[in-house]
Amino acid sequence: MTSWRRRLQERARPVDGLELLDGQYAWSADWRAFFCSKAYDVTVLHGMRSALQDQSLPFSHARRLVDAVPAGLIVLA
Repeated sequence: MTSWRRRLQERARPVDGLELLDGQYAWSADWRAFFCSKAYDVTVLHGMRSALQDQSLPFSHARRLVDAVPAGLIVLA
């Protein structure tokens, strides 16, 4: 995530429609309201797959994030 943010900051212009968020510590965030505030074609939940595999992220949190996305493709990366 840090590397992605650094690369985006180094670009001459921002990437339209791309938002990077660190959801790892946002347990109390209203993700449904966030994802409904804009239309996203693709939502990449980066790090979720490995966090689920090594059990560093509760399945219930992952499920809440996935359920909060109203439409589009969801990628667990």
